[in-house]
Amino acid sequence: MKPFPVANNVILASAGSGKTFKLSDRIIKLLANGAKPEEIVALTFTRAAAAEFIAKTLAKLAAAAKNEEAAQELTKRLKLDASWNAVRYRNLLRQTLLTMHRLSLGTLDSFFSRLVVNNATEVGLDGGEVRSIADVDKGLIRKKIIDHLVSNIPQNQVQQLWADLHDICEGKILATPLKILDEKIKKLHDLLTLSSDYSLWGQPEKIWGKIPEIFVIPSQSEVETAAQTIKDWLSQK
Repeated sequence: MKPFPVANNVILASAGSGKTFKLSDRIIKLLANGAKPEEIVALTFTRAAAAEFIAKTLAKLAAAAKNEEAAQELTKRLKLDASWNAVRYRNLLRQTLLTMHRLSLGTLDSFFSRLVVNNATEVGLDGGEVRSIADVDKGLIRKKIIDHLVSNIPQNQVQQLWADLHDICEGKILATPLKILDEKIKKLHDLLTLSSDYSLWGQPEKIWGKIPEIFVIPSQSEVETAAQTIKDWLSQK
């Protein structure tokens, strides 16, 4: 089997060193060599960076389609067959614009979110609607849940919650307790996202002595009950 003319490789470079330029060249070379749009995946960290390499890919094709000199320069740089002239780039530009939706050019988050949404059962998310949550929405939902939980906490547990927050903040004065609770929950959730293996979190019984109730790991049934309660409550809003 004849190898594909564009080999796989890894580019490690600092910001502003030309990674986007190189990436857009590779996308054009793949398309010019007959790669199917749905087989091309190019991912980055931010929407701005993703938009930039999409724009650069189209800009290079447009320049080569419009000007024969630019076409020859691109052909030479990509080491394509000499028959690639402005006319062929014009056809490739048209074809690319018509199939742009089939190219996976975007952020890592959006790509993996799409994988999860399309394969919910395979990753253990059975039933219900699956969708990704933007950082802004995630913060608002977290705040809404905290407000709901705090407003419904039994009166005899309020003092204990205050004491736990006081311990977490190393005895500092709590001017904005709900904001502090929100920040702590966000940090803990980020840690849980990075590692769901609780054995890697250290030994809290040695750190705290008497572990604050807020850090006690709930059972699986308690987690499922709480998750269903929150889901039911959110669906009513």
